[in-house]
Amino acid sequence: MATLTSSDGFMILFHLLRRGYTDGDKIHFSNQGVPMVLVSIPLRYMHMPAEVADEKDVEGFDEFIKQYQKGLALERVAIDVM
Repeated sequence: MATLTSSDGFMILFHLLRRGYTDGDKIHFSNQGVPMVLVSIPLRYMHMPAEVADEKDVEGFDEFIKQYQKGLALERVAIDVM
């Protein structure tokens, strides 16, 4: 994921979530060796009726996920061919 951000011009911010809880926490704390990364959109007033996100951030997130999935598909093809 970090390679994709630098090669395709996406801006990334690494931040440790110090409080709160996500569904990914259960995966991470299971110690089963399952890779997990949390990707989120910056927003205000989370879990409130007036939750706000910048439209450019949402569109950028959508494009980032599409590019990441495309890269995963190419990796699988390369592995299958070898």
